[in-house]
Amino acid sequence: LLTVIVTAAGLVSSELRSGSAALTLAKPISRAAFVVGKLSAYLLHLLAATVLGTALCVGATAILFGAAPLGDLLQAVALWLVYVLLLTCFIVLLSCTLRSQLGVAALGIATFIALSALSLLQPLAQTPVGMADVVTAAMAGTAFSATWPLVTSAALALVLLATALLVFQRKEI
Repeated sequence: LLTVIVTAAGLVSSELRSGSAALTLAKPISRAAFVVGKLSAYLLHLLAATVLGTALCVGATAILFGAAPLGDLLQAVALWLVYVLLLTCFIVLLSCTLRSQLGVAALGIATFIALSALSLLQPLAQTPVGMADVVTAAMAGTAFSATWPLVTSAALALVLLATALLVFQRKEI
């Protein structure tokens, strides 16, 4: 996840700092389309890398150890992707707010650490904070309830993206 955070940190902020965002936005493209396009491209690349990595992992495991519980792995990967979506939407919000890629990465890592620490608090298990535990439980093959962490994570990701779009709409380029 740290790699995801650091690489996503410059999605918008590096474009703003270098001036290429101004050049792109001088064309008939809306600011919202610019941000959503950057996020979509990043998430598609991440999805492709995750699918490829998972397929290689399944293949290597089958060769070395025989059959493994594929359902648990696929479920854990899908849940991890939702967690990554949430973190990436937060990083995009930071990237729309700050011009410093390093600042965005540092705040993103600090947020990830805070979420990991907060996941120890049981009352927060049904919020986006509980996603880390849900992914871990899915990988371990233990019983878990993912409904509320999934719903709240998806809702928060949408709120974060909408906020990022509002911030970028008002930002001076």
